[in-house]
Amino acid sequence: MNTVNMDVITFAQLIGCGTFGVDLFYGRVPNSNKVPTSVWWLVPNTASVLGHNVTGEDTLTYRYTLAYRDMSLKKVDDELFRITKEIVGSHCYELDNYKTVNVELVSAAPHIDVDDESRVYGTVDFKITVYDILKPKTESD
Repeated sequence: MNTVNMDVITFAQLIGCGTFGVDLFYGRVPNSNKVPTSVWWLVPNTASVLGHNVTGEDTLTYRYTLAYRDMSLKKVDDELFRITKEIVGSHCYELDNYKTVNVELVSAAPHIDVDDESRVYGTVDFKITVYDILKPKTESD
């Protein structure tokens, strides 16, 4: 089944957050020895029902944290700024399998990593609101 989370991974790839399984991951980053230093990862946070439509669909909001890690604070800051602009400009982005109502930036901030590898990471929190129905397949799908 195509979940909203997997559609958001596709969205992250489209806005320039790497390639899923190479330098973009879901939930957490694998062992540091197996991935590049510069990586993105998407963490699903919450889902909540905003309301019920008269036609029977629920309107749901999914909240995510998109994190980026690198050795350079400037690179992290630059990437967060770039992705923040991409998300803000994506307010009418349509997920592949769900009717998208809105994409909205919540916050963005760089952080110093607490490990001994002197890495820096930053996070961007955003939310996507969808109707809780799969879009119907067309003949071209």
